[in-house]
Amino acid sequence: MDRKVHDTLLKWKSSSGRALVLEGPRQTGKTFIMKEFSKSYHYSVYIDLEENEGLKTVFEQTDDASEIYEKLSYNGIRFDTSSGDPLLRQT
Repeated sequence: MDRKVHDTLLKWKSSSGRALVLEGPRQTGKTFIMKEFSKSYHYSVYIDLEENEGLKTVFEQTDDASEIYEKLSYNGIRFDTSSGDPLLRQT
């Protein structure tokens, strides 16, 4: 499924080191497009914060990237940087 937002996300990826938040009404394809977009990265992880309340609190407690990294690691999210790509992989 081709969507205009996918092109926008690719532009964001190539020009920004900033965090990305995708918001919108229910049932409009946000999860679908993010899963498709994640394929453009070597590693990615999908975290459903509605199903995992423990991880939800990680993002509510801090916006410090190092602290988020540490807490996600503690909760079983593994970071694989062996390829030089500092993205996430869940194991």
